[in-house]
Amino acid sequence: MRSFVRISMFIAVLYGLALAGAQGNADVSWRALYQGQLGDQAVALDLALAADGRAFGRLTLAGAVDVLDGVGTHDAEEGTVELEFRVASGQAPSVALDYALLDAANADEAAAAADPVVAVLTGTRSIDWTDDGASLTASLHHLEANSVEGTLTRAAQYAFGSLVEGRIDLSYAYPRFIGQNAELNSLLAERATSRLADWVSKGRAIVDAADGLGWGWTHSESTDLVGAAADYQSLLTSFYYFTGGAHPNSHSESLLVRTSEGGLEAVELAELFVASSDWRSQVVDWVLVDLAQQGAEFVQSGEVTANELELTTFTLGTRGLTFHFDAYAVGPYVQGPFQVVIGYERLSPLAAPGGALAAFAAEFAQN
Repeated sequence: MRSFVRISMFIAVLYGLALAGAQGNADVSWRALYQGQLGDQAVALDLALAADGRAFGRLTLAGAVDVLDGVGTHDAEEGTVELEFRVASGQAPSVALDYALLDAANADEAAAAADPVVAVLTGTRSIDWTDDGASLTASLHHLEANSVEGTLTRAAQYAFGSLVEGRIDLSYAYPRFIGQNAELNSLLAERATSRLADWVSKGRAIVDAADGLGWGWTHSESTDLVGAAADYQSLLTSFYYFTGGAHPNSHSESLLVRTSEGGLEAVELAELFVASSDWRSQVVDWVLVDLAQQGAEFVQSGEVTANELELTTFTLGTRGLTFHFDAYAVGPYVQGPFQVVIGYERLSPLAAPGGALAAFAAEFAQN
């Protein structure tokens, strides 16, 4: 039943996102990604703050299978944040959409019936006007274990943009990295703004031709920093759009980059593995087994086999190598998107020495 509710909410919020913008219903005006150590564990915290005092967070811990979704409050004047975390019952394709789902489900009466709280994070952002929350001193209390403390450092600050013109409603969100990432920042900005300009021109052309926009011409996108290790950054851009028809649609695109003295370079999936190994066959087998266990109909029916499976969208994060499959890719639209996570311990024998997979494994694999 929970899966059905999650799917129904996904479809409803997907439509709401297409109309309301990249951050869903919550009036999110500040969002950043923090990385660092809490106790002896590497963590990443995506933190979003709404204007009305609500706060949302996604917490990933190195080597942990579960992603934690958090809701709570913040005090803008004091810089304090408090979040109650529950195990995510099925990840949304992007953090922005996940926050919209949390926002829609976080009425007091709904929270009482939700999954139990597993951890509580309390922290204080540095709020000097010179840094705008560049660090977060935090304490994470695991309800069935211990409390750990540490200071997390902001790795990226999110930039938001939007355009509304009648029934044309477009928006984007992308991270602007701190430090020596000017080329990557320029690339993300150029991609987001050029896509928005393209959608605007197409919508305006329909209006100018007096063909009518129907229910609307909407486009919303959000780029998430999924993980960073050594010289590598792994990003996922999720797109939501409605241009008429029975329902809105969505898809995602990934980007893995390496920043070096020679500049910015994109890293392909094959570069993660030893070239002489039969890595694809092994990885595909793992992915198909996982998808079948998740109930992906096209995999269970044999419509998608090893030859048809596309591994085009992937990310590297604290949990491992994640493959992302859009709606329709491995199941019908009603099933929504799927994700498959493969831990670094499993992948290490196939990893190319000195490559991205090895760098993330060194940072996040369990001892």
